[in-house]
Amino acid sequence: MTVQALRELSQDELTERLRQAGEQLFRIRFQKSMGNLDGLKQMKAHRLDIARAKTVQRERELASEDSSSTASTAQPRARSARRAKRKA
Repeated sequence: MTVQALRELSQDELTERLRQAGEQLFRIRFQKSMGNLDGLKQMKAHRLDIARAKTVQRERELASEDSSSTASTAQPRARSARRAKRKA
């Protein structure tokens, strides 16, 4: 799945895709340990899907933090305790 398609998903859908890809990766690893070497290309594809989904989740997390931090930067910055002691 492409990054653009993942960005269009809701947070719940993205979490579900991440869970499904992790589950499928687990199954492929289990089959590999049993000696079945079919699906090695699928293993790489699922790892990439997981990485893409986590990247989109992190982008959203940073965007929400950025929007909340811009509101907090409008307030004056508190002085440190060390600086306050020097001034007193």
